[in-house]
Amino acid sequence: MISKGRTKIRLIVLFVALFTSQGCDRFASPMPSPVAPTATIPPDFITNVQIVVTAIEANQPEAFHSLIGDEGVAVGGFAQGLDFKGYDNSDEIVEAFSEALDQSTPVCEGFFPYIGGLPDRAIIVYRGINLDWQRFGMSGSNSDAMTIQLFKLPEGWRLIYLTPLKLERDLPLLSTLQACPPASSLTHAAESHTPKPTKTQISSLPTVTLTPVPPGNFVLFSYPPLIMNYDSSLWEDKSNYTEWGLNYSPQVGVIIKNYLQALSFRVCQIGMIGPSGYFPSAEEIVQLGDVRYQLTTSENEQFEVRIGHYIEDQSLTGYDYNRYGLPVLEIIAPPSEWDECKKLGENVLATLHVP
Repeated sequence: MISKGRTKIRLIVLFVALFTSQGCDRFASPMPSPVAPTATIPPDFITNVQIVVTAIEANQPEAFHSLIGDEGVAVGGFAQGLDFKGYDNSDEIVEAFSEALDQSTPVCEGFFPYIGGLPDRAIIVYRGINLDWQRFGMSGSNSDAMTIQLFKLPEGWRLIYLTPLKLERDLPLLSTLQACPPASSLTHAAESHTPKPTKTQISSLPTVTLTPVPPGNFVLFSYPPLIMNYDSSLWEDKSNYTEWGLNYSPQVGVIIKNYLQALSFRVCQIGMIGPSGYFPSAEEIVQLGDVRYQLTTSENEQFEVRIGHYIEDQSLTGYDYNRYGLPVLEIIAPPSEWDECKKLGENVLATLHVP
C-alpha cells in the first residue's frame, strides 16, 4: 500500500521540475528551494545506474532486488499512461530478466539523466534484451529496445518503470544519451568475451545550430521547432541556450535549463517537461488561443508549490508528433500566487506554435 505522502509524489514523479533556486535569486524570501541542478551528475546517481548495468551485462538479475521497493515496478508503453505498481513485485521482475538474459546479447545505448527535478531520475536504454512483454500484458512486438527508469525517492533510488522502445521512432525524444558506466569490476570475470554489437546510430535528425534567441521568444528544448512568445517586461528567460550544442546535443555533464521566471512574483515559472513514461489523467480540457491542452494540477507539499501540467492535445499545425511526442508544459507557483501566475502563464502557453 502506498502512503498518503507517496500518493502526492506519484502525480508528478515523471516530470522535470523547472523550479530551481535560480528562479528565486532576485528575492530575499525564506521560501525553500528545490534541489538546484549541478554541473555534474551526482555519484550516487552513477552508482545506481551501474547496478542496472551490472545486473544486465553480468547476468545477475538478482541485483534488481536492491532497487525495487514497495512502489513496485510498473510496465507499460513509452510516453503513455503509467502509475506506480503499488506493491513489491521484485520476484516477478527478477524472474523475467533471468529468463530474458539467458537468451539475449544486451547492448546499453546510454542513459538520459534528469537532475534537479522532482525527483531526480534516469532513463536507461537497452537494446537486445528479449524480455517477454506478454507476461506483463503487452505484445512488445514493435519494439527493438527498452527503457529502465530509476527514480530518487525519499527511501533512495528505485526502479519504477520498464517500457518497450522503438529506437528509430523514440530515441530522438530522449535527446543526447550519456555513455553507460561499466558493470561492477567484481563481475567482469563472469562476463562473456563474445564481441558485442555496436550501438545503434540514429542519424535521421536534421542538423540544427541554435542561433542567439531574441528576447520574447522561448525555445523548447525537447520539442523542436516549437516556440512560445512572451512579454520581456513580465518574464525573464532562464534557459542556458548557449550550452545546448549542435543538434540540441549538449556536452556531457551539462544540465539543461529551459524555463521562464515571472519578474513580479516570488515564484512563478513556465517551462517544458521532457518525454517520460507517465502522464496523469486530464482534469479538464482548456483552449488557450489556438492551442488546446489537457490540464492536470498537483500539489508539492515539500516545496509548497502547485504545479499545472499542460499536455498539448494535438492541436498544432506543422508539428511532427510522431518524432517528438506530445508537448508537455507546466506552470509552477505557490498556492498564494497560483491564480495570478496561472493567468499570466496561460497567456504565454496560448502562443505555442511552429515558427
